[in-house]
Amino acid sequence: MFINKNLKYKILFFIFLLLPFPIFAYAGPGSAIGILIVLITVILAFFSSVIFKLIALFKLIFNRLRIILSNNKKIKKTKSKKK
Repeated sequence: MFINKNLKYKILFFIFLLLPFPIFAYAGPGSAIGILIVLITVILAFFSSVIFKLIALFKLIFNRLRIILSNNKKIKKTKSKKK
């Protein structure tokens, strides 16, 4: 009996769509360990990124404070020299 190619593929598609295979439902302990490793890696990457950003922010604040304080000392010195 001759079946149209399109019809044959449509029937196969609906059979695979309606019948779940138990192979895909099982995830063994290896996948659980892999998920834990990925989760820990993501958490560590997030916190290390936050720490690096905080360090950069503190450096920026301290450098600006140092510049402001050094400018204030120079202004005081120039005022005292004029007297």
